[in-house]
Amino acid sequence: MLAIRLARTGAKKKPSYRVVVINKRNARDGKNIEIVGHYNPTRDPIELSLESERINHWLNQGAQASVTVRRLIAYKEKGGPTWKPAAGASTPADAKKAEAVTAEAAASEPSKVLETPPAEDSESPAGS
Repeated sequence: MLAIRLARTGAKKKPSYRVVVINKRNARDGKNIEIVGHYNPTRDPIELSLESERINHWLNQGAQASVTVRRLIAYKEKGGPTWKPAAGASTPADAKKAEAVTAEAAASEPSKVLETPPAEDSESPAGS
């Protein structure tokens, strides 16, 4: 079975990727059938080049795109990021950190339970 996925290239701690068509059982950086794009997430804005015609060809032949490649295709089609940053977040990772901090703050605050005093009844069954 064929897969369209990323193959890592680049130096240590400076990743860059090729979008490749490869046999699903091959190693990540193993022998590929065709290179259909390039992705460099370290640049701002990211560098992304995809050969849409070749990707569609391989998808029609039965290749399965990885989740990341599907997101990159959607990113390319929409012309920008598909996530909405939280206040002060510049990347999806920053947005997740901001959400985690907010959740921790909510969990650490004591819950404010509205206590209603018991209603005083003039006739109580205990007095009978």
